[in-house]
Amino acid sequence: MEWVFGLVASIFAFWFGRIASQSEKVLDHKKRVYEDFLEKCPTAQDAYGLSEEQLITAIAYFDKKLGVLSLYAQPAVLIAARNYFAEFAKAADALDLNSPPLHDAFQAAAAAYNDLVYEMRRDAMSWSIFGLVKKGPRTEPKLAKLP
Repeated sequence: MEWVFGLVASIFAFWFGRIASQSEKVLDHKKRVYEDFLEKCPTAQDAYGLSEEQLITAIAYFDKKLGVLSLYAQPAVLIAARNYFAEFAKAADALDLNSPPLHDAFQAAAAAYNDLVYEMRRDAMSWSIFGLVKKGPRTEPKLAKLP
């Protein structure tokens, strides 16, 4: 009878270890996807003096990476990404090189960028002891209206 218990315990330990290992691999890949996205993603400061061609390039980059983000990101991250690019597009239209440093459009884009990074961190660290339990500083992201 002891061998049956040992067999069941071994099977349970094997499957639990396999699930934990796969989860760890997915989280590591998710972190790399987020890092790659943030390294190449335009920041709110980039909206100052952005040409139409540069804006189209930034939006094209977002469209290209959206599929990869959709594979790994939680819905809150995708909503925050969409909101950021909506605010970024508004800021790019409103700002030029002569705009004041803390223009309202810049502040909205910067806040949306911070929300995006916060949601990515919350998602990527969800199984870690460093994970964030609470929702973002500006509550759960809601879809912004596109310009």
